[in-house]
Amino acid sequence: MDGNMKTVLIVRPAPLSREIRTAISGDGFEVIETSFAEGALDALAVDAEKFAAAIFELERMTEDARHFIEVCKGSSYTKEIPILIIADRNDVEFQMECYRLGVFDFIEKDLPSDIIRLRIHNAIDHSVLALTRKLRHVRDYDQVTNIYGKHHFFEVTAKMLQENQGVDFAMVYFNIEKFRMLNSFFGIEEGDRFIRFIADILREIGSRNRLFTYGHMHADIFAFCASFMKHVEITAIVEYIEKELSHYPLAFNIVPKFGITIVENYEEDINVLSDCRQTGH
Repeated sequence: MDGNMKTVLIVRPAPLSREIRTAISGDGFEVIETSFAEGALDALAVDAEKFAAAIFELERMTEDARHFIEVCKGSSYTKEIPILIIADRNDVEFQMECYRLGVFDFIEKDLPSDIIRLRIHNAIDHSVLALTRKLRHVRDYDQVTNIYGKHHFFEVTAKMLQENQGVDFAMVYFNIEKFRMLNSFFGIEEGDRFIRFIADILREIGSRNRLFTYGHMHADIFAFCASFMKHVEITAIVEYIEKELSHYPLAFNIVPKFGITIVENYEEDINVLSDCRQTGH
């Protein structure tokens, strides 16, 4: 369990029932209780990351509970926090409404406390897994282009070279001449759109080539590593990128500059990639 996710938020109209307290107590959770959904939103606004789950004791859907769920599920900061509804009655219509709103689980209060505890832990495990996946994606992928960032590009490329030592590879870096001027003339939003356009070109090339890795290094700098049987295959990729970039709908002279290195010493080049990944160069 992540040390920052040990708090359970309870929203209830009356003091917490003995069954629910028994289900949560003893598991190392801090319990924060509030009588109103508005108070729960205030608690999440202060520090959403510390909450492992939010639990409502409800007999029917209320306006403030619906508002809480909709706000949580509509925010990138809180949408991964599982919301559980605990109720006295097994009302199918009520359950369907809860699930449609995005509630993770609907638990009947008369279940044994061990079952309630397991259901709560399943929800919390789900939220931790979702957070872990999100953090891994942030670590491995560039946030503008959603392709490999620099460090992960070095990792997957080193792995590809290691596993295919009988294959010829070329490493290619490229950037856009006067990209800062493009940003100045057309704005950062257009600059980001252009960067995403380049990423889409690399994705399209990657879909046609089995041994091909690519990533966004920084700003307007991209890299790819591709296998080849003849050098002309690499120049064909470069020419294709140039051609696609020339079609970008912008009144700006887009001039890519390429640097090509043939991978010759596998062990040495893998070590260089590993050093680059660890040092960030």
